[in-house]
Amino acid sequence: MAFHAPSSNSQHRFPPLILLILLAFIPGAASWWFNADASLSDSPALVPANTTWGVFYDPKGIFCGSFDCYRILGLEAPHELPRGMPPPDTKVVTAAYRKMSRKWHPDKNGGDKLAKERFVKIAKAYEVLSSTETRKLYDYFRDRHDAYIQKYGSNVLWTYAPKSDVGGVVVFLFVILSILSYAMQKNKWRNVADHVVKAAYENLGPAHGGGRESAEVREAAMAELAEENNRAMEGKSGREKKAAIRLMNATKAGPGGGSGKTPQQERLHKLIVEKVNKINDFGGGYHKPTMKDLLVLKLCLLPYSISRYFYWSACLFLKQKRGLDFTAEEVLILTKRTVGIVAWDAETDLGQADMLERELWVEENMKIWKREQELSTMSRTERKQAKREKADFNE
Repeated sequence: MAFHAPSSNSQHRFPPLILLILLAFIPGAASWWFNADASLSDSPALVPANTTWGVFYDPKGIFCGSFDCYRILGLEAPHELPRGMPPPDTKVVTAAYRKMSRKWHPDKNGGDKLAKERFVKIAKAYEVLSSTETRKLYDYFRDRHDAYIQKYGSNVLWTYAPKSDVGGVVVFLFVILSILSYAMQKNKWRNVADHVVKAAYENLGPAHGGGRESAEVREAAMAELAEENNRAMEGKSGREKKAAIRLMNATKAGPGGGSGKTPQQERLHKLIVEKVNKINDFGGGYHKPTMKDLLVLKLCLLPYSISRYFYWSACLFLKQKRGLDFTAEEVLILTKRTVGIVAWDAETDLGQADMLERELWVEENMKIWKREQELSTMSRTERKQAKREKADFNE
């Protein structure tokens, strides 16, 4: 059964939620993940009892982490010293390091699980303060967090997400896109089905969006409704039968201007919906989704479809150039390409046979056919007006 394509104001649209889900779950959609480097946080348990290691802004671990290098060695930082008193020199720093390293050496503190980590932190403090250049930077960044961030970055790191398995990503994409293509085909069929239901129920003619398929559906539904009424009227009086006949005739004329539906119209609408839902293919690609509509199968068949298209195009072109006659199969292909698959499927068998005989791939023949199609969708008044305009133009 063929169809007339619905108007662009159809209420059914592909739900955007599926697109949002697709974007939200495609692996690798965002190339950066927000992560904080937890390894840079220092445990307060490292600080020996009855002492303090101070604090310092060093989230990248360039110096002594969150502790003050001076305090780790038991020294006072320059900003803590009395005014005029010089900061500890390299000799003082070395002496302090030796004292602290002997005191907290892991071999002397076997029962302390944090002794090794504490010893490493002491060594790091000595490394920072014993180097003139590193110590100068350390003192400079103490109260200049913005300068530290500008040079080394903040405590929040942006790192690449772990590499995803390429095969898994490809399979995931194909599954999602196949589901998407299946849903889109279903929505495409539903738009046409709703249009046919509307045209059949309202008894619309070709000039108002109706077509052969809606007329056939309405005719079948009316026949079934009449049969139901005949069975219901058995044994009733003549007056009741006449009333039922009047109601049936009103239903045949289509819905009136009132807002409500009569029981007969409700039943007719239900029958039309049932019959339309049984139509699997309206033609022109407007069919209920099948496995062939999955993206995976479409991609598998794509090379064959492309090769076939170019093969027939080359054959038809060469025959046209040489002036040779076309075979019946070639005439069919030429006609379908010329009028389009939608227009071809919308025609009856007689209409299709007429198309094949008229050689519509010839430009003049195509113009005449298009004009005839336009006139067929016009009302009687519009056709008369068009004929008058044509007569005036010829004069």
